[in-house]
Amino acid sequence: MNWTILHKYLSDECTQAEKEKVEHWIRSDQRNQAFYDSLEKIWSIEPDHNIKVDAKDAWNSFREKISEEKEGEGEYASQKTLTGFQSIQSGKPGRKGYRRPVAVSIAAAMILLAGVLMYFFLPNFGATDQELAQKKSQIQEISTELGQRTSFRLADGTQVYLNADSRVQIPSTFGDSIRSVQLQGEAYFDVARDPSVPFVVYSGHSSTRVLGTRFGVKAYPQDERVQVVVEEGKVALSSSGRSAAEDLHLTANQVGLLGSDGEPQVTRVKGVSAYFAWKDGRMVFESTPFEKVIPQLERWYNVKIVTDTALYSRQVTASFSDEPMLEVINILALSLNAEFQRDGRNISFYLKNHKQVN
Repeated sequence: MNWTILHKYLSDECTQAEKEKVEHWIRSDQRNQAFYDSLEKIWSIEPDHNIKVDAKDAWNSFREKISEEKEGEGEYASQKTLTGFQSIQSGKPGRKGYRRPVAVSIAAAMILLAGVLMYFFLPNFGATDQELAQKKSQIQEISTELGQRTSFRLADGTQVYLNADSRVQIPSTFGDSIRSVQLQGEAYFDVARDPSVPFVVYSGHSSTRVLGTRFGVKAYPQDERVQVVVEEGKVALSSSGRSAAEDLHLTANQVGLLGSDGEPQVTRVKGVSAYFAWKDGRMVFESTPFEKVIPQLERWYNVKIVTDTALYSRQVTASFSDEPMLEVINILALSLNAEFQRDGRNISFYLKNHKQVN
Protein backbone atom coordinates (compact mmCIF):
# COMPACT_ATOMS: atom_id res chain seq x y z
CA MET A 1 0.00 0.00 0.00
CA ASN A 2 1.28 3.43 -0.96
CA TRP A 3 1.80 5.60 2.15
CA THR A 4 0.69 8.78 0.35
CA ILE A 5 -2.66 7.24 -0.59
CA LEU A 6 -3.16 5.97 2.96
CA HIS A 7 -2.39 9.46 4.29
CA LYS A 8 -4.98 10.95 1.91
CA TYR A 9 -7.51 8.33 3.01
CA LEU A 10 -7.05 9.24 6.67
CA SER A 11 -7.38 12.91 5.74
CA ASP A 12 -10.53 12.21 3.69
CA GLU A 13 -8.83 13.71 0.63
CA CYS A 14 -8.50 10.70 -1.67
CA THR A 15 -10.38 9.99 -4.88
CA GLN A 16 -13.07 7.33 -5.10
CA ALA A 17 -10.62 4.98 -6.85
CA GLU A 18 -8.02 5.53 -4.13
CA LYS A 19 -10.67 4.98 -1.45
CA GLU A 20 -11.67 1.65 -2.99
CA LYS A 21 -8.02 0.63 -3.24
CA VAL A 22 -7.35 1.36 0.44
CA GLU A 23 -10.53 -0.35 1.64
CA HIS A 24 -9.78 -3.42 -0.45
CA TRP A 25 -6.25 -3.50 1.02
CA ILE A 26 -7.57 -3.19 4.57
CA ARG A 27 -10.00 -6.05 4.12
CA SER A 28 -7.61 -8.34 2.25
CA ASP A 29 -5.55 -9.30 5.30
CA GLN A 30 -6.18 -9.34 9.05
CA ARG A 31 -2.76 -7.76 9.59
CA ASN A 32 -3.71 -4.87 7.32
CA GLN A 33 -6.91 -4.34 9.31
CA ALA A 34 -5.01 -4.41 12.62
CA PHE A 35 -2.43 -1.97 11.32
CA TYR A 36 -5.06 0.43 10.01
CA ASP A 37 -7.05 0.31 13.26
CA SER A 38 -3.91 1.22 15.22
CA LEU A 39 -2.99 3.99 12.83
CA GLU A 40 -6.51 5.42 12.91
CA LYS A 41 -6.37 5.63 16.71
CA ILE A 42 -3.12 7.59 16.53
CA TRP A 43 -4.54 9.83 13.82
CA SER A 44 -7.47 10.77 16.04
CA ILE A 45 -5.21 12.08 18.83
CA GLU A 46 -4.79 15.53 17.29
CA PRO A 47 -7.48 17.18 15.14
CA ASP A 48 -5.01 19.33 13.21
CA HIS A 49 -2.93 17.07 10.98
CA ASN A 50 -1.44 19.76 8.78
CA ILE A 51 2.00 18.95 10.08
CA LYS A 52 4.58 18.78 7.32
CA VAL A 53 6.21 15.39 7.61
CA ASP A 54 8.07 13.61 4.82
CA ALA A 55 6.73 10.12 5.43
CA LYS A 56 9.03 8.52 2.87
CA ASP A 57 12.17 10.00 4.43
CA ALA A 58 10.91 9.11 7.89
CA TRP A 59 10.28 5.54 6.81
CA ASN A 60 13.70 5.21 5.17
CA SER A 61 15.38 6.60 8.28
CA PHE A 62 13.42 4.20 10.44
CA ARG A 63 14.44 1.25 8.25
CA GLU A 64 18.11 2.20 8.48
CA LYS A 65 17.97 2.71 12.23
CA ILE A 66 16.09 -0.46 13.05
CA SER A 67 18.43 -2.44 10.79
CA GLU A 68 21.50 -1.11 12.60
CA GLU A 69 19.98 -1.74 16.01
CA LYS A 70 18.89 -5.27 15.19
CA GLU A 71 22.30 -6.17 13.81
CA GLY A 72 24.07 -4.86 16.89
CA GLU A 73 21.67 -5.66 19.69
CA GLY A 74 19.43 -8.56 18.64
CA GLU A 75 16.10 -8.71 20.44
CA TYR A 76 16.93 -5.60 22.48
CA ALA A 77 16.49 -3.49 19.35
CA SER A 78 12.71 -3.80 19.36
CA GLN A 79 12.57 -3.01 23.07
CA LYS A 80 14.74 0.06 22.56
CA THR A 81 12.57 1.28 19.69
CA LEU A 82 9.36 0.88 21.67
CA THR A 83 10.93 2.61 24.69
CA GLY A 84 11.84 5.50 22.42
CA PHE A 85 8.25 5.72 21.31
CA GLN A 86 7.00 5.89 24.89
CA SER A 87 9.44 8.69 25.65
CA ILE A 88 8.35 10.76 22.68
CA GLN A 89 4.67 10.17 23.36
CA SER A 90 4.92 11.33 26.96
CA GLY A 91 7.06 14.34 26.08
CA LYS A 92 9.85 13.47 28.51
CA PRO A 93 13.07 15.50 28.30
CA GLY A 94 15.48 14.41 25.59
CA ARG A 95 19.25 14.35 25.73
CA LYS A 96 19.44 18.16 25.62
CA GLY A 97 16.99 18.49 28.51
CA TYR A 98 14.01 20.12 26.81
CA ARG A 99 10.47 19.02 26.07
CA ARG A 100 9.40 18.71 22.47
CA PRO A 101 6.25 20.65 21.47
CA VAL A 102 3.12 18.52 21.71
CA ALA A 103 2.38 18.74 17.96
CA VAL A 104 5.88 17.55 17.10
CA SER A 105 5.62 14.74 19.67
CA ILE A 106 2.36 13.57 18.14
CA ALA A 107 3.76 13.72 14.61
CA ALA A 108 6.85 11.81 15.68
CA ALA A 109 4.74 9.27 17.54
CA MET A 110 2.61 8.72 14.46
CA ILE A 111 5.59 8.13 12.22
CA LEU A 112 7.48 5.99 14.70
CA LEU A 113 4.58 3.77 15.72
CA ALA A 114 3.55 3.39 12.10
CA GLY A 115 7.11 2.35 11.33
CA VAL A 116 7.19 -0.17 14.15
CA LEU A 117 3.88 -1.69 13.08
CA MET A 118 4.90 -1.82 9.45
CA TYR A 119 8.28 -3.33 10.25
CA PHE A 120 7.01 -6.12 12.46
CA PHE A 121 3.59 -6.86 10.92
CA LEU A 122 3.63 -5.64 7.30
CA PRO A 123 6.93 -6.63 5.72
CA ASN A 124 5.88 -5.42 2.26
CA PHE A 125 4.88 -1.94 3.45
CA GLY A 126 7.65 0.45 2.48
CA ALA A 127 9.71 -2.23 0.75
CA THR A 128 12.03 -1.13 -2.04
CA ASP A 129 11.30 -2.00 -5.67
CA GLN A 130 14.08 -4.57 -5.59
CA GLU A 131 12.66 -6.23 -2.48
CA LEU A 132 9.18 -6.34 -3.98
CA ALA A 133 10.59 -7.82 -7.19
CA GLN A 134 12.24 -10.57 -5.18
CA LYS A 135 8.95 -11.32 -3.43
CA LYS A 136 7.08 -11.31 -6.74
CA SER A 137 9.52 -13.88 -8.08
CA GLN A 138 8.18 -16.22 -5.40
CA ILE A 139 4.69 -16.03 -6.90
CA GLN A 140 3.88 -18.99 -9.11
CA GLU A 141 1.38 -18.81 -11.97
CA ILE A 142 -0.41 -21.87 -13.28
CA SER A 143 -2.39 -21.39 -16.48
CA THR A 144 -4.31 -23.26 -19.15
CA GLU A 145 -4.77 -22.53 -22.83
CA LEU A 146 -7.98 -22.78 -24.82
CA GLY A 147 -9.04 -26.42 -24.93
CA GLN A 148 -6.99 -27.33 -21.84
CA ARG A 149 -7.84 -28.13 -18.22
CA THR A 150 -5.66 -29.06 -15.27
CA SER A 151 -5.75 -29.82 -11.55
CA PHE A 152 -3.18 -29.47 -8.78
CA ARG A 153 -2.83 -29.38 -5.00
CA LEU A 154 -1.64 -26.34 -3.03
CA ALA A 155 0.85 -26.45 -0.17
CA ASP A 156 -1.95 -26.33 2.43
CA GLY A 157 -3.70 -29.35 0.91
CA THR A 158 -6.33 -27.40 -1.06
CA GLN A 159 -7.24 -29.11 -4.34
CA VAL A 160 -7.67 -26.79 -7.35
CA TYR A 161 -9.24 -27.56 -10.73
CA LEU A 162 -8.53 -24.99 -13.45
CA ASN A 163 -10.81 -24.67 -16.48
CA ALA A 164 -9.74 -23.71 -19.99
CA ASP A 165 -8.19 -20.30 -20.73
CA SER A 166 -7.63 -19.59 -17.03
CA ARG A 167 -4.74 -18.66 -14.76
CA VAL A 168 -4.18 -18.60 -11.02
CA GLN A 169 -1.34 -16.95 -9.13
CA ILE A 170 -0.26 -18.52 -5.84
CA PRO A 171 2.56 -17.76 -3.38
CA SER A 172 5.29 -20.33 -2.83
CA THR A 173 4.14 -20.48 0.80
CA PHE A 174 1.05 -19.12 2.55
CA GLY A 175 1.26 -16.62 5.42
CA ASP A 176 0.25 -17.26 9.01
CA SER A 177 -2.95 -15.20 8.85
CA ILE A 178 -4.31 -15.66 5.32
CA ARG A 179 -4.16 -17.97 2.30
CA SER A 180 -4.76 -15.92 -0.83
CA VAL A 181 -4.69 -16.65 -4.57
CA GLN A 182 -5.45 -14.51 -7.63
CA LEU A 183 -7.74 -15.97 -10.30
CA GLN A 184 -8.58 -15.02 -13.86
CA GLY A 185 -10.95 -17.43 -15.56
CA GLU A 186 -12.71 -20.34 -13.88
CA ALA A 187 -11.61 -22.64 -11.08
CA TYR A 188 -13.05 -25.06 -8.54
CA PHE A 189 -11.56 -25.11 -5.03
CA ASP A 190 -11.78 -27.91 -2.47
CA VAL A 191 -10.30 -25.91 0.40
CA ALA A 192 -8.39 -27.59 3.21
CA ARG A 193 -10.06 -26.46 6.42
CA ASP A 194 -8.11 -24.18 8.74
CA PRO A 195 -10.34 -21.94 10.90
CA SER A 196 -7.40 -19.75 11.93
CA VAL A 197 -6.24 -18.99 8.38
CA PRO A 198 -8.98 -17.91 5.91
CA PHE A 199 -8.65 -18.82 2.23
CA VAL A 200 -9.31 -15.90 -0.14
CA VAL A 201 -9.73 -15.92 -3.92
CA TYR A 202 -9.26 -12.53 -5.59
CA SER A 203 -10.93 -12.27 -8.99
CA GLY A 204 -11.48 -9.03 -10.84
CA HIS A 205 -13.31 -6.58 -8.59
CA SER A 206 -14.29 -9.23 -6.03
CA SER A 207 -12.88 -11.49 -3.36
CA THR A 208 -14.27 -14.73 -1.95
CA ARG A 209 -13.31 -15.65 1.62
CA VAL A 210 -13.73 -19.10 3.17
CA LEU A 211 -12.35 -21.27 5.97
CA GLY A 212 -12.93 -24.68 4.43
CA THR A 213 -15.43 -25.54 1.74
CA ARG A 214 -15.97 -26.59 -1.87
CA PHE A 215 -16.91 -23.88 -4.32
CA GLY A 216 -16.27 -22.54 -7.80
CA VAL A 217 -15.42 -19.07 -9.12
CA LYS A 218 -15.88 -17.92 -12.71
CA ALA A 219 -14.36 -14.55 -13.59
CA TYR A 220 -13.26 -14.31 -17.20
CA PRO A 221 -12.26 -10.81 -18.38
CA GLN A 222 -15.16 -10.71 -20.84
CA ASP A 223 -17.73 -11.69 -18.20
CA GLU A 224 -19.95 -8.88 -16.97
CA ARG A 225 -20.29 -10.49 -13.54
CA VAL A 226 -18.23 -12.71 -11.26
CA GLN A 227 -20.01 -15.98 -10.50
CA VAL A 228 -19.49 -17.93 -7.28
CA VAL A 229 -21.16 -21.32 -6.78
CA VAL A 230 -21.04 -23.11 -3.42
CA GLU A 231 -21.18 -26.89 -3.27
CA GLU A 232 -20.47 -27.28 0.44
CA GLY A 233 -19.84 -24.94 3.37
CA LYS A 234 -20.12 -21.17 3.39
CA VAL A 235 -18.31 -18.31 1.65
CA ALA A 236 -18.33 -14.52 1.88
CA LEU A 237 -18.32 -12.68 -1.45
CA SER A 238 -16.92 -9.15 -1.25
CA SER A 239 -16.75 -6.27 -3.69
CA SER A 240 -14.05 -3.61 -3.65
CA GLY A 241 -15.33 -0.39 -2.12
CA ARG A 242 -17.93 -2.07 0.08
CA SER A 243 -17.72 -2.68 3.82
CA ALA A 244 -17.48 -6.12 5.43
CA ALA A 245 -21.06 -5.68 6.65
CA GLU A 246 -22.15 -5.67 3.01
CA ASP A 247 -20.48 -8.99 2.18
CA LEU A 248 -22.68 -11.51 0.43
CA HIS A 249 -22.79 -14.80 2.36
CA LEU A 250 -23.48 -17.91 0.30
CA THR A 251 -24.19 -21.46 1.48
CA ALA A 252 -24.50 -24.81 -0.29
CA ASN A 253 -26.55 -24.83 -3.51
CA GLN A 254 -26.45 -21.06 -3.85
CA VAL A 255 -25.12 -19.09 -6.81
CA GLY A 256 -23.88 -15.54 -6.28
CA LEU A 257 -23.39 -13.02 -9.07
CA LEU A 258 -21.51 -9.77 -8.55
CA GLY A 259 -21.26 -7.07 -11.21
CA SER A 260 -18.86 -4.16 -11.45
CA ASP A 261 -21.52 -1.98 -9.79
CA GLY A 262 -21.10 -4.06 -6.63
CA GLU A 263 -24.75 -5.09 -6.50
CA PRO A 264 -25.05 -8.82 -5.67
CA GLN A 265 -27.61 -11.31 -6.86
CA VAL A 266 -28.27 -14.66 -5.17
CA THR A 267 -30.08 -17.69 -6.58
CA ARG A 268 -30.78 -20.99 -4.86
CA VAL A 269 -30.62 -24.02 -7.17
CA LYS A 270 -31.60 -27.67 -6.71
CA GLY A 271 -28.07 -28.87 -7.36
CA VAL A 272 -24.74 -27.48 -8.51
CA SER A 273 -23.22 -30.51 -10.24
CA ALA A 274 -23.85 -29.02 -13.68
CA TYR A 275 -21.74 -25.98 -12.79
CA PHE A 276 -18.74 -28.18 -11.97
CA ALA A 277 -19.12 -30.89 -14.63
CA TRP A 278 -16.22 -29.38 -16.59
CA LYS A 279 -13.66 -30.54 -14.00
CA ASP A 280 -14.67 -34.14 -14.77
CA GLY A 281 -14.40 -33.64 -18.52
CA ARG A 282 -18.09 -32.98 -19.13
CA MET A 283 -20.17 -30.08 -20.41
CA VAL A 284 -23.70 -30.01 -19.02
CA PHE A 285 -26.35 -27.56 -20.16
CA GLU A 286 -29.76 -27.37 -18.53
CA SER A 287 -32.14 -25.04 -20.40
CA THR A 288 -29.15 -22.80 -21.10
CA PRO A 289 -29.56 -20.00 -23.68
CA PHE A 290 -27.34 -20.71 -26.69
CA GLU A 291 -25.75 -17.28 -26.21
CA LYS A 292 -24.22 -18.59 -22.95
CA VAL A 293 -23.29 -21.94 -24.48
CA ILE A 294 -21.10 -20.31 -27.14
CA PRO A 295 -18.24 -19.04 -24.92
CA GLN A 296 -18.02 -22.43 -23.20
CA LEU A 297 -17.70 -24.19 -26.56
CA GLU A 298 -15.07 -21.70 -27.70
CA ARG A 299 -12.91 -22.30 -24.63
CA TRP A 300 -13.48 -26.06 -24.62
CA TYR A 301 -12.56 -26.69 -28.26
CA ASN A 302 -10.45 -23.61 -29.02
CA VAL A 303 -12.76 -22.43 -31.80
CA LYS A 304 -14.41 -19.18 -32.84
CA ILE A 305 -18.20 -19.26 -33.20
CA VAL A 306 -20.45 -16.74 -34.89
CA THR A 307 -24.19 -17.16 -35.03
CA ASP A 308 -27.42 -15.61 -36.14
CA THR A 309 -28.65 -13.52 -33.19
CA ALA A 310 -32.08 -15.15 -33.58
CA LEU A 311 -30.50 -18.29 -32.09
CA TYR A 312 -29.24 -16.60 -28.94
CA SER A 313 -32.35 -17.18 -26.84
CA ARG A 314 -32.93 -20.78 -27.92
CA GLN A 315 -32.32 -23.11 -24.99
CA VAL A 316 -29.95 -26.05 -24.95
CA THR A 317 -30.33 -29.11 -22.73
CA ALA A 318 -27.53 -31.59 -23.32
CA SER A 319 -24.58 -33.38 -21.74
CA PHE A 320 -21.27 -34.04 -23.47
CA SER A 321 -18.36 -36.13 -22.19
CA ASP A 322 -15.32 -35.19 -24.24
CA GLU A 323 -17.06 -35.96 -27.53
CA PRO A 324 -15.27 -34.81 -30.69
CA MET A 325 -15.99 -31.21 -31.60
CA LEU A 326 -17.74 -32.00 -34.89
CA GLU A 327 -20.10 -34.43 -33.16
CA VAL A 328 -21.05 -31.81 -30.57
CA ILE A 329 -21.60 -29.16 -33.24
CA ASN A 330 -23.89 -31.49 -35.20
CA ILE A 331 -25.97 -32.32 -32.12
CA LEU A 332 -26.32 -28.64 -31.21
CA ALA A 333 -27.37 -27.71 -34.75
CA LEU A 334 -30.10 -30.36 -34.66
CA SER A 335 -31.37 -29.26 -31.24
CA LEU A 336 -31.44 -25.62 -32.36
CA ASN A 337 -33.14 -26.46 -35.65
CA ALA A 338 -30.25 -24.67 -37.31
CA GLU A 339 -27.46 -25.30 -39.77
CA PHE A 340 -23.74 -24.70 -39.48
CA GLN A 341 -20.68 -24.32 -41.61
CA ARG A 342 -17.11 -25.00 -40.54
CA ASP A 343 -13.96 -23.40 -41.88
CA GLY A 344 -11.03 -24.71 -39.87
CA ARG A 345 -11.57 -23.43 -36.33
CA ASN A 346 -14.26 -20.95 -37.39
CA ILE A 347 -17.83 -22.18 -37.06
CA SER A 348 -20.98 -20.38 -38.18
CA PHE A 349 -24.51 -21.25 -37.01
CA TYR A 350 -27.47 -19.90 -38.92
CA LEU A 351 -31.20 -20.52 -39.21
CA LYS A 352 -32.37 -23.05 -41.73
CA ASN A 353 -33.31 -21.52 -45.08
CA HIS A 354 -31.43 -18.35 -44.11
CA LYS A 355 -28.20 -16.97 -45.44
CA GLN A 356 -25.02 -17.83 -43.62
CA VAL A 357 -23.91 -15.25 -41.05
CA ASN A 358 -20.66 -13.45 -41.76
